Order: sequence, then C-alpha cells, then structure tokens
Amino acid sequence: MGKQTKYIVVSGGVISGIGKGIIASSTGLLLKTLGLTVTSIKIDPYLNIDAGTLSPLDHGEVFVLDDGGEVDLDLGNYERYLNVTLTRDNNITTGKIYREVIDKERRGDYLGKTVQVVPHITNAIQDWVERVSRTPVSDTGRVPDVCIIELGGTVGDIESAPFIEAMRQFQFRVGHDNFCLIHVSLVPVVGAVGEPKTKPTQASVRDLRGLGLSPDILACRSAQPFEDGIREKLSMFCQVAPHQIFSVHDCESLYHIPVLLRQQGILDVLTKRLQLGQLDIPSEIAHEGEQLWTQWREFARRHTRSLDRATIAVVGKYTDLADSYASVVKALEHAALNVNRKIQINWVEASDLEEATMHKDPLKYHEAWQRMCASDGILVPGGFGERGVEGMILAAKWAREHKLPYLGICLGMQVAVIEFARNMCGMANAFSAEFDKDCEMPAVVFMPEIDPTTMGGTMRLGSRPTKFQDTEFARTCMIKQLYGGEDEVHERHRHRYEVNPEIVAELESKGLHFVGRDAETGERMEILELADHPYFVAAQYHPEYLTRPLNPSPPFLGLLLAASGQLDAYLAGQDLAAESETKLKIKTCGKCRGRRYCSRSHQIADWNAGHRTQCCGDAAPAAPETAEHARRLQRMLFPEHIIVSEEEEEEGEGGSAGQDSDDDGDDDDDAGSQNGTALVPAAGERAEDSEIEVDAEFMQFQRRIQRNPDQVLRYARAPGQIASEAPLFVSASDQPDQGSDVPHCPGCGEPREFEFQVMPQLLNHLALDAADPRSIDWGTLLVYSCPRSCPPRDSEYAEETVCRQNFSAHGIGQKYMRAYYGDQTAFASQFDSLNM
Repeated sequence: MGKQTKYIVVSGGVISGIGKGIIASSTGLLLKTLGLTVTSIKIDPYLNIDAGTLSPLDHGEVFVLDDGGEVDLDLGNYERYLNVTLTRDNNITTGKIYREVIDKERRGDYLGKTVQVVPHITNAIQDWVERVSRTPVSDTGRVPDVCIIELGGTVGDIESAPFIEAMRQFQFRVGHDNFCLIHVSLVPVVGAVGEPKTKPTQASVRDLRGLGLSPDILACRSAQPFEDGIREKLSMFCQVAPHQIFSVHDCESLYHIPVLLRQQGILDVLTKRLQLGQLDIPSEIAHEGEQLWTQWREFARRHTRSLDRATIAVVGKYTDLADSYASVVKALEHAALNVNRKIQINWVEASDLEEATMHKDPLKYHEAWQRMCASDGILVPGGFGERGVEGMILAAKWAREHKLPYLGICLGMQVAVIEFARNMCGMANAFSAEFDKDCEMPAVVFMPEIDPTTMGGTMRLGSRPTKFQDTEFARTCMIKQLYGGEDEVHERHRHRYEVNPEIVAELESKGLHFVGRDAETGERMEILELADHPYFVAAQYHPEYLTRPLNPSPPFLGLLLAASGQLDAYLAGQDLAAESETKLKIKTCGKCRGRRYCSRSHQIADWNAGHRTQCCGDAAPAAPETAEHARRLQRMLFPEHIIVSEEEEEEGEGGSAGQDSDDDGDDDDDAGSQNGTALVPAAGERAEDSEIEVDAEFMQFQRRIQRNPDQVLRYARAPGQIASEAPLFVSASDQPDQGSDVPHCPGCGEPREFEFQVMPQLLNHLALDAADPRSIDWGTLLVYSCPRSCPPRDSEYAEETVCRQNFSAHGIGQKYMRAYYGDQTAFASQFDSLNM
C-alpha cells in the first residue's frame, strides 16, 4: 500500500459565502510552500449534476476544466492558488452521488438490499473522496500528500447533512493523524462601539459538534483583528485551543490571506496535527516551495504599493454580480500586477449602451457610455442570450474606431466579427444565428456537431489546441508574440456557436485577420487580431481559466500592457520586472502635469533631477498661471483621454488635420448611435429623452479646452455669461485660510500645497443644463498638489467641499458625453464660426 494521504476538511457556519474557498485555497498554498503536493475537492450539496446549467447571476461563474467539466467557481481558486490541473471528479454534487448510487442499484450491485442514505450514499461519498484524492494533479505526477475538501453550504443545512455524516465516518476510516477539520465562522462587529460578538460562532460550533465533528482549527472572519480576550473566550466555549483559533479579518486583498494565516502560525498547527514532518519531501521540491513563498509575498506586496491605475471597462450581461466574472476579474488583477499597475474595473451593463435605454432611462444610458469611454481599454466577456448583444457590438465598434485596446472572449469575439461585418464589409444585416435563426447574413453559426436539444454538457468544452496560421501577418502578430512565439497553444473552450467560415475571406481582406484556428480541422476560427490597431484581439476560447497569479494569461497581459502604454516596449524585449517600482514608458513627469506621471520611486531617486531637466527643461517657459489652472480644472471635470487622443497630443496645439478631425463630423457620426440615429439634437432644440437644451458653444468649450486652456477665461467671460470683473480662479497668492485642514498626500504623507481655488461663478457657468444654475450652492473647489509631485489619482486632484456628483446631476456629464459621441454634423457651421 502506498503513502497515506492527509485530509483537511473546511466547513462553514453562520452564513453562506463566508470565505471557505479562500481559506481552503490559502491553506493549500501554504502547504505547497513546504514542498507538499496538494489537491482539492469541492462538495456542492445541490442536486444538479454540474454547474453547467446554472445562471451566473444565481450561482456565480461556471468554471471549465481541462477535461470539459463545468464546475463551481471555487475550483478556479484552487487551480490558481495551487497551480494544479483538476478534473470534473474534483467537484462532487448531490446529483452525481445519487446518479452513481442509482446506476449501481439498477445494475444489481447491491444484491437486493434496501438502498439508503446511510450507508450507501455516505459510502459513495467516502469512496469518491478517497479515489480522487490519490489522482495526480501536478506536473510532477506525484500522488498528492494532502487533499483539501471544501464542504459547501452551511452547517445545519438539510441538503448538506449526508456529506457531514460521510465526513464524520471518514475521520475514522483514515485515522486521527490523517484528518483535520477547519471550521470557518463569523465574528460580527455590531453596534456603534464596534464590539465583536462570539455567540454566532459558539452556536455554529455547537451545531457541528452535535453532528459528530469537532473542529481542530477555527478560522474566524471579522471586519477587524481580534481584540484582547476574544480568542480566549472562543477557546473556552468552543473547546479549541487558543493557538488554533485564527483571526481572518478583512485585508487589502485576498492575496494577503496566506500571509495573515502564516503569521499566526497555522503551518505549525497543521504540521503537528497531521504529523507532516514525517513525510518524505524531495529537496528540489522543498526548494521550489521556498521560491513559491518568496514570489507570493512579492505579489501580495505589489498589490499594496502605490501603483498607477489601469482602467478596463467590462461590458457584460451579468454585471450585477461580480462573481459572474470571477475568473475575468482575477485574470485582470494578475495581468495588472505583473505589469506594475493596479486594475480598476468599470462595470458596464451592455444593455445600458443601447438606444432603447437612451429613451427609457437617459441617465443610466449616459452613465454607461461615460464609464466605457473613460476607460483605458474594453473587455467583452462571454455570455448567452440576446440581451445586451447590441450594446456589446457598440462597445466593439467604439474600441475599433477610437483605437482603444480591446479584448473579446467567446461572445466578445463573435460580436466583434458581427460589428466588423456590418460596418466594414457592407453586411448591414449581419448577426448571429444564436439570436436570430432566420437572419439574412449569419456571421456566427451553430456548430454542426453540437446537440441542439440537450443543454447540459453538450457544448464544445475543455482544453483544445489552437494553431497559429502560417501567414505573413500571423507570424508577427501581437498575440502570438505574447504567447512566446508558440505555434500551438491549448486553451479551454465553452461554446455552441462559431464564426461562419464562409465570410472569413472577406473579413480578412478588410483587415480582420484570423491568426489562430483549431488544430483539429483548421476551419474553426479561434483567434482574431485587427491590423493597424494598438491592440484589438479576440478569442473563441476562455483564456481567463488558465490565468495564474505569477503567470498571467497572455491575452489579458496584452490588454493591460496596451492600456498602460507598455505593449511596444514589452514586445521589443524589455523586462517588466527589471524596474518593478517604475513604469516602462514615461513621457512626462509630475511637474509637467502631463498625461503620464513618474512613479514615487522616480520622485525620490537621483534620476529624478535628470528626468525633469530632460522632460521639462529648466529654460522652458512656464505656462501662464491661468492656463495651468484651466488645465487642472479640465482634468477634474472631464476625462482627459476622451477629449484628446495620444496622437493629437503629440501633434500639439497647431492646426493639424488630426486636431480638426473631430470638428468636421465625418468620423463620429455613429459613434454613440445605432443605424446612424443622431443622439444630439440641433442647437436650440430640446432632447426628448432628458429635456436638456443643447448649447453648441458649450460643446465647443469642452472639445477644445485641452488644446487651448488659456482661452478658458476669455470664453467664460463672454458677454451675457459672467461679468468680466468676476474672479474665476484664486491663485496661491490669495490662498484662503484653511487652518489645520490641509490635506496630506496619500502617496508620501506630506502636506499638500494649495494651488488654486475655482470660484462658484465658473461652476455655475459650466452648469448650463440647470434651470437656474446660480441657485445651486456649489461651495468651493480647492485644488492642491503634492510638494514631491506624487502622481495624482482620480480622487486626489481636489479637496472638495461640494459633492462632485453635482456636476453630473446638473448637466456637465450628460452634455459632455453628448458632445463627444453624438452626431457632430448638425453643429459644423457653428463650430467653424466660433473663434477659439
């Protein structure tokens, strides 16, 4: 007989969703740092055979494994934390167990006995666990040393009773030294004084003990660390030693949970309880474990650093529940931290981008467009059903036309093809057969080998090979370089529909290249990349399923590199880890107030002086004070990368063709509309959706404020607007007395310096949509800067005594968005007549 596997069962009490999966994954990671081989099993007590037919809004993401298993999202956590490859058998459901027992009964395996929950169901559970726990899941092929079993649900649930009874029996089957129970419970902090309460945990442990299981370790979730006496109180009433009770309080990120548990000594407890010191661990594997911990600590530390943010708009169908896109979120986090960025996700409900929403709920419509347009990149994930598809198509169009980094996954690839076919290939009626079986031009078709009647487990599932094409474009395309130049990659799939191969030639002739196709037939489109675009990539497979914290998914890595302006440097061979504290690509420093800023390390290092001299130039004339104030004000009110593109910025403020392209109305007529429907009425008319009077001069002001900041005063003081003697800015020489209320920089901690104050008169002028803007009590807007020029964040430009939402509520946001993505043609003559 081989070695005896050690078993760690993780149960939960008080409430569901308490964090059993993270505790289980973190414990497994810590055991791996000792050089142990770890596997995991998730028990779900629902009757479904698998998670494949569950709604993401009901149960969260459906995670897909290499063998095609559609499983609970917690198995994704196990794979990411433990860097293992699990199978569908690692997810046990009540449906699977009962089906197995009933099949045996039909075959006569029970020899006429009465089939009961005990012992037949409980024995089937134990046999399943023991069999799967000995299946190798790592590249080494070693039989796992430890199996971590997460018991889904909450102690006391009716549906989980057979599994708890099975684990009660299982502890005697494997022996005391091979079985450990971690119970995750809640210590809520209630009341104005923030007093932690232990009664819920006491009751949960009492219920668990009544079912025959006694916890060896208590992992107590709480909003704050344990106060004095809490651990001792829990120990007294739960009969668990104080050093075996762990405070799992809220951390800055989930990646700190392993660090938190290790600091409190959980490895010492597990080593003693399971006699792990007696296991034979090869020295090379033990060394790999030490390296793993070093890398993980650096990864967690990087999450706490003051990094620049990259903003990605996720345009999806299930955005009301973030767990619906759990793997997508993790893939974005992993990619961002590996390129020294922090990710900020702008969730955009795809249906909110559609024209129907504009008429039904104008505010929601404009807010959705603003969130998407204000992002550094767009990601359209997978999904099923027609709802929101037209919004996804508009998102793909926006990214293509405005050269914004785009990543489409599964349905995100299909909508990109539909959009391109409609607008670049003249196929106005292009659509998907999934949503319209009788559509005239099916750009996406049903795969012939798929069962059209049975839903569960009948899609094209699991790991499949994708082969890069041997064409001139594909050999040097960005996505192949991101995959390290590999000719063939294996990724996981989950789909029933595919790109219509009959239209591929026409699409490629217009610049949409299908650089990857399935290796089995060569006729199924797997990866596309758009020519002459900073990053427009889409894949039929789901790359998020294979992301790892220390090894991000290549398509996601490319998206974050492109969104942060580092893709060219990366593809040129620069090592992102060479200067982990800095950016790869820096255009201007904090002193310049430019589009990009130095990191904190550059502000502190000796290199800083040379950079500022090179970037700003000591002899360069300073910008007029009022112009600088206007430039800062513009950044607070309007997203700068929407107003002016990077190419326009490089061209400067001269009268170049690129500068004037937004004014002629030729390029943006349909940017925010469907079928050419204008979203902005002519000057003087009223918009039916929101009853807002449109002012073409106001739009002109917003469009050119970046290029001509010194004109702000002249424009704002035009006749009939604001009296010429009214001060619009109060500069540092007239600093108001703030007493001790001077804000501090969150980056370096130094007191921030007052720059200027925006007077209410200008704010009132900007609120042209309000019926009587001067009746609004704006208060004041005080603008500060860090003396060490730390890079400002979105919320660090100003200390405000007035809510910024006032700008949106009284017209700034809505009118600006209308000006940007609406039909400009109606205003061309008025634009030309304005002297700015």
